[in-house]
Amino acid sequence: MRSLPPVDAEQFVGFCALIHLTPPPIDVNGCYYPIAPIAAVIQDKVLLSRGEFPQLLLQATEHYKTAMASQYILPAIYESILLACVYEHAGNIDGAATALKQAVALAQPDHLVMPFAEHAEYLPQAMEQLRSDAAAAPFIEQVQGLSLAEPLAALRTALAKPSLPLSKREQEVAAMVATGLTNKAIAGQLNIAEVTVKKTLSQIYKKLGITNRAALSHYMSHHPMS
Repeated sequence: MRSLPPVDAEQFVGFCALIHLTPPPIDVNGCYYPIAPIAAVIQDKVLLSRGEFPQLLLQATEHYKTAMASQYILPAIYESILLACVYEHAGNIDGAATALKQAVALAQPDHLVMPFAEHAEYLPQAMEQLRSDAAAAPFIEQVQGLSLAEPLAALRTALAKPSLPLSKREQEVAAMVATGLTNKAIAGQLNIAEVTVKKTLSQIYKKLGITNRAALSHYMSHHPMS
């Protein structure tokens, strides 16, 4: 993944001289601290949104160590939460709870609740486990009260709706594709020509903005037709 473009060094040093400020050091990616730890968090959040969990595990682990060594607490909180998301996705709920508790310990002194609320949808089991921890429970209750999980789910559902509604026949074909039926089998069940099934699929792909059966099956698993 590309790093954020570096700040123009000459302009930045000139600005620092103008206000009598010593320029901060530059990291290996050409980013000025404390920009670099924030850039790392953004990169890792992108990996989470893409579902690239193995790569996220590697990066978030390294970025957490760097943030802690540099005493950048907010990036360390985010990276701990991201690691918890990785573990929960892998089914390692104890590992997720441990990483989440680590993040809570960093966040509690300054009441930094929102980083947790942002990621609550990824951590339902780890958060539930921490509700039994006396030290973490009050903080987790605050997080769950501010959780963005439901609003984000509603927004994604709204955004994922096709711009053009599927006809009844298109819904039937889409549902059958999702069960793994071939075009020939679908044609037999609906008593229509196989070429009609192909044409119907082309119309469905166009309406949903997808290109193949696998994508349609994935869409149907998350957005069953009423």
